[in-house]
Amino acid sequence: MKRSPMRRRVQSPKLSAEDAAFRLWIQSQPCLVCGKAAPSEFAHVRHRGMGGKDVPWVGNGVPLCAFGHHAEQHALGVLSWQRKHGVDLEEEAERYAILWRRERLQGEYVRNG
Repeated sequence: MKRSPMRRRVQSPKLSAEDAAFRLWIQSQPCLVCGKAAPSEFAHVRHRGMGGKDVPWVGNGVPLCAFGHHAEQHALGVLSWQRKHGVDLEEEAERYAILWRRERLQGEYVRNG
């Protein structure tokens, strides 16, 4: 019997400095749903399978607790998870992006001021 060739794993592109900083900041926030203290996991709003492959990380993630809400989001799927918790992940992701940008600007002002 002939074996099929091994598939190569697709490597994720390197994160930009801004995306990496945003990811770390999200992970330092409490869980969006239950408020469990950080560290949280970066939960993508638009996944690769939903066309999120080329979407920047800023504005595409929210903090969710690792073994509770983030795992549940993957198990239920985004739409079912949003209905269950009454959360619009795209709105929340944009809200977190605004908060992060505001904090960065204030930090730059303090350093430069």
